[in-house]
Amino acid sequence: MPPTAPPKPTTPPADSRSPITVTSVDASHVHLGPEATAGSVTRGELRTFKDYERRLTVRHGDVGKVSDGMRALAQFAEERAAHATRLLEAAKTVKGGNNLGAVLARLEEQAKAQATLAVETLTRAARATDATGALLANVSTRYGGVFQAVVDSDETAPADLHFYKD
Repeated sequence: MPPTAPPKPTTPPADSRSPITVTSVDASHVHLGPEATAGSVTRGELRTFKDYERRLTVRHGDVGKVSDGMRALAQFAEERAAHATRLLEAAKTVKGGNNLGAVLARLEEQAKAQATLAVETLTRAARATDATGALLANVSTRYGGVFQAVVDSDETAPADLHFYKD
C-alpha cells in the first residue's frame, strides 16, 4: 500500500505573512517594526536568513526538476500498462495464447500498479514544487525588505583604513 500524502499545513496568521518594517539599523542589530515577533535581529541572523533563502531557491529548482522527471516517468508507466493490456488481449486470440494468459495478466497488474504509483508520486512532486515556490515567495515578501534595509543603510560600508591599521 503506497504511503499517504502528508497533511496540508495550516495557514499561518495573517500578521506572519505581512512584510516586516525596519525602524533602524545600527552596527550590530536591525531593529524591526511592531509586526515582527522579535524587536531586533543581529546582522549574523540576517546573513543566516539570506543563506537559507538562497538554499531554498536552489531546492525549489531541484524539486521542479524532479517533478518534470516524474511527469515523463508517469507517462511512460501508463504507456507500458496500456501495452501490457494489449498484449494480454492479443494472447487470448492466438492459438496457445492461454498458456501465457496468467503471466501476461500478472505483468498487466504490475504495470498498472506502477503507473498508479507514478501518478501519485507526480502529484506529490507537483505539490512539493508549489509548496516550495509559495514558501520562497512568502519569505521574500516578509523578510526581503529587512535585508534590503541593511543593504541600503550607511552601516554596511567597510570601516575606515585607520581602523584596520590599529
